[in-house]
Amino acid sequence: MSGEGEKIGDKILRKLYEKTVNSGVETVDRYEIGKEVGLLDEQTDNIVDELTSFGYIKKIVGTKINLTEDGRKRAEI
Repeated sequence: MSGEGEKIGDKILRKLYEKTVNSGVETVDRYEIGKEVGLLDEQTDNIVDELTSFGYIKKIVGTKINLTEDGRKRAEI
């Protein structure tokens, strides 16, 4: 990830980590995460697509997402 996208992407990963790993929940709505880091839905979609292409996030049904093992490792950094 590069530039501003990296910062926002890392915020998304950390927030998703908090919501899943720390809370014992497997999937979270992507727009809930996006709103919590100050993104509009369209911006959230773009970042989630980018993080998915890097293998950090997996899209589930509808708007649900979860962290991959690589995503967990990156969020823990």
